[in-house]
Amino acid sequence: IDNSIVFVRAYTEESNFMISFCNSTEVVFNGSAEHVFERFYRGDESRNSGTDGAGLGLAIAKSIMELHGGSIWANAKDGTFELCIGFV
Repeated sequence: IDNSIVFVRAYTEESNFMISFCNSTEVVFNGSAEHVFERFYRGDESRNSGTDGAGLGLAIAKSIMELHGGSIWANAKDGTFELCIGFV
């Protein structure tokens, strides 16, 4: 979405350090947003056919986080997409 505001939040939850990135989205997620971590996933092709990229970025990010003992996950609800990373 043009001129969208991205909210970044860093916090601790028990002994875990968490960072979340949240912004508005026009993509409709049916159920879980976890499929964004699948290789070559690019959302609704009819909406982003002019968008560059191979759909590998979040798949690579997930691999890196897991190699470092962290985790990454996504939530989508009511036109908002949130990407979270956590370190134990």
